Amino acid sequence: MNESALLTARHNKRAIDMEEVQKALIKITMGTEKKSHIITDAERKLTAYHEVGHALTSELLDEMEPVHTISIIPVGRAGGYTMQLNGEDNFYTKKKMLQHIIVFLGGRAAEELVLDDITTGASNDIQRATQLARDMVTTYGMSRLGPIKYGDEHSEPFLGRDYNHTRNYGEALATEIDTVVSEIIEECYEQAKKLLQDHMDVLHKASQILMKKEKLTGQEFRKIMKGEEIDEENIAEFNIFESIEEVEKEGKVLESKVSIILLKTQMKYS
Repeated sequence: MNESALLTARHNKRAIDMEEVQKALIKITMGTEKKSHIITDAERKLTAYHEVGHALTSELLDEMEPVHTISIIPVGRAGGYTMQLNGEDNFYTKKKMLQHIIVFLGGRAAEELVLDDITTGASNDIQRATQLARDMVTTYGMSRLGPIKYGDEHSEPFLGRDYNHTRNYGEALATEIDTVVSEIIEECYEQAKKLLQDHMDVLHKASQILMKKEKLTGQEFRKIMKGEEIDEENIAEFNIFESIEEVEKEGKVLESKVSIILLKTQMKYS
């Protein structure tokens, strides 16, 4: 709320409103939007398809969080982002964790399918997908290697992460763990591509509109998925609480506490 108050004062408003709260949320989580940043048409197209790839896979999977915002306005070190509303689950199922990996890889899958090439934009997505897959294998026992924890982590605040992790298994098992992690990633990537291939019309239409508008609300995106018309010129008002009510009407129930999931397109080699 402190950042919201600062933005309110900067814009000479007498009271904090939802617009300032949401601007503050994006600024704190990702950085300031760089609306004056010049990007090429090729970069705009890449970012649009990448972010719609995330959003579309998320909306098509039954365990995933609803999309709140899709943007191709550069912010922080990212060329764009997809914001989701996340119910505060106490436990994650294997199914939901696999679906998260599919969504993480949705941006890269869209690049490959549409641009017939891949870029560095998915580096953060790949890192998160790989770490989640490795956690499923080594920490949560969610693989064919069985319900066993591989490796010990000790809480030593003055030691770096590499010193904090002890490998209690040999090279043969380490190779097998790497193989299983690779299998999970490859399977999820193929599922992401299949989902996008089956809904290529939505991928193209939403990306084209996003290139024009630069931002889409989750409500607008779901209308596009249903084949409904939206205003393709003006950016709609963004209200996180209205978004929660809207997705709950569509049958996706969120917990009372809501956090944010951000999927972003990395800029260049950053």
